[in-house]
Amino acid sequence: MVGGREYSNQQRKIISRRYKTLEPRSAHRLGELVSELYLADDDKARNRLWKQVATAMKNLDLTDARCAGIIERKDTEGLAALMGQITR
Repeated sequence: MVGGREYSNQQRKIISRRYKTLEPRSAHRLGELVSELYLADDDKARNRLWKQVATAMKNLDLTDARCAGIIERKDTEGLAALMGQITR
């Protein structure tokens, strides 16, 4: 590769597997975050979790107005409903 890093065959396979499993891992993580949001005690923890929700939604290409509204309102029930639709 000109001007870039050259990876060994093993490294290329590892990178490839990581990107192939990104969507299922992000969907699973989003489900875990819904549970954690319901159990979060303080605002600091909730704010941190909502940032993680935004990242997971971005990884799943969930960037429509409905998803943005859920994050803006910090609507845990809406997020749970969205997860129900994703997992069908």
